[in-house]
Amino acid sequence: QSTWGVTVVCVSFNMLIPVVVFAVLARYLVSLHSYSGMGKPPMYGDFEAQRHWCEVTINLPPAEWYTNSTNNDLMYWGLDYPPLTAYVSWGCGKLGSMLQPASMALYSSRGYETDSNKMFMRLTVLALDIAIFISSIVCFVHTHLKRFTTTSSSVLTGLILLQPAYILIDHGHFQYNCVMLGLTVWAICFITKGHFFWGSVMFSLALNFKQMALYFSPAFFFFLLGRCVFDYRDNVKLSTTISPRFALSTMLRRLSVVASAVIITFVVCWLPWLDSLESASQVFRRLFPVERGLFEDKVANFWCALSVFIKLRQLFDLSVLLRFSIVATLIGFLPSCLDCFVRPSINRFLLTLMNCSLSFFLFSFQVHEKSILLPLLPVSLLVSSFPLFGTWFGTVSLFSLYPLLVRDGLVVPYWSFLVSYVVVAGWISIYMTRPFDKLKQPQKSGLQERIQLYLMMLTLICIVALHIFEVIYTPPQKWKDLHVLLNAVFCFCCFFLTWIIGVVYQLFAPHIDSVSANSQFSESKTD
Repeated sequence: QSTWGVTVVCVSFNMLIPVVVFAVLARYLVSLHSYSGMGKPPMYGDFEAQRHWCEVTINLPPAEWYTNSTNNDLMYWGLDYPPLTAYVSWGCGKLGSMLQPASMALYSSRGYETDSNKMFMRLTVLALDIAIFISSIVCFVHTHLKRFTTTSSSVLTGLILLQPAYILIDHGHFQYNCVMLGLTVWAICFITKGHFFWGSVMFSLALNFKQMALYFSPAFFFFLLGRCVFDYRDNVKLSTTISPRFALSTMLRRLSVVASAVIITFVVCWLPWLDSLESASQVFRRLFPVERGLFEDKVANFWCALSVFIKLRQLFDLSVLLRFSIVATLIGFLPSCLDCFVRPSINRFLLTLMNCSLSFFLFSFQVHEKSILLPLLPVSLLVSSFPLFGTWFGTVSLFSLYPLLVRDGLVVPYWSFLVSYVVVAGWISIYMTRPFDKLKQPQKSGLQERIQLYLMMLTLICIVALHIFEVIYTPPQKWKDLHVLLNAVFCFCCFFLTWIIGVVYQLFAPHIDSVSANSQFSESKTD
């Protein structure tokens, strides 16, 4: 097990600091635009939901946060995220009440939309983004991709931090996904360095911030189990000095470390609701509202796309659809997870995270369009190995969010990011050569690279065509959602293709564990 107390990374900050500053600036500029539900009473939108949770958590005891009462109307943006979200809301609410008491007053603050409160709420997201997500990406790139030049590392950091979907959802639409995603990346950093306890703590915190982190949980479980079990097997086979009994005790000790980390973290987070089974059950019911249905709005997953042709919700009971989704999701992620269990390695772990989260997005119950941010995370972390694929997936993910961004009044930032991201990230992906400073000619591409390039071009043509079609054709009232459905079905096809390719590639492609050593970004010498 490696020693990784404080990692000293010799990085030239001449490139890294401007990249991080630019990423923060991009987030700030997006935050100047409108947000979800701005000026739309009586429910407003996600901005009001987050502000209302601040209001509730600082004015009511924890026992009432998830319970319907005269003081807490759950029909008005009732808290439906795990306890860590509530604690973060409490902290933001305490700070907000000191700066602007009226913005956090119980009852009377509903729909509070002053410019100063908007700026305060925006800055809370930005501060958490910098502290948790941006720091985790910098750590991941400069510890796991140390073989690259400092210039290449800075470019990789920029490609991840400037993913448009992250920025437009958190800093435009308004959410705190950066906390969950950042904690997940920290978990990946710790676990892949052999620090199972702290990695398990970080991922448990991610689960306790947003339950959507469950999309990653099978991948974490099978990777950790594989590391414990097969390290034991390899130690017994390869070592003449380590006895099987000692190796077995090491394996059990690792498993107990992971289990204790998860149990301790969950107990600490859930402590206020562990006094009775009813209290814990009420929180659980708020986190998993099965009664909401198979999917919300028009999301680019299997069930929504299939419902265009077969009205599933009219043919089957909700309980039947729930069983369908569970079985389909299991079938979707088990091949990758079992492969990661048998052959645990960092690259397989990242691929399993991608395939597993895509399986949940495509086949699970109650999926939101914003959940595409979860598969986008491992795709982004694999950008050093598959830069053009990462750019393609990021572009499709952004396009899948277009209907939501239109409702939020974020069309201008959407187009700004779409054009600039495709041009800049696409150019870097296609023209990245070795060494980096001789960036003049395209890298000689094989069949795989040409297929990715043609797929990217075809996808862009389709996206532009769908946008043009939306402008020139107004559907009749009975087909009022035509353009949204076309967006969902097209993006589903892209995501489904990604899942198929991802699973097949992980299971059958040779030399996965050394693929990034041959990356376009690699450099044999240091700066």
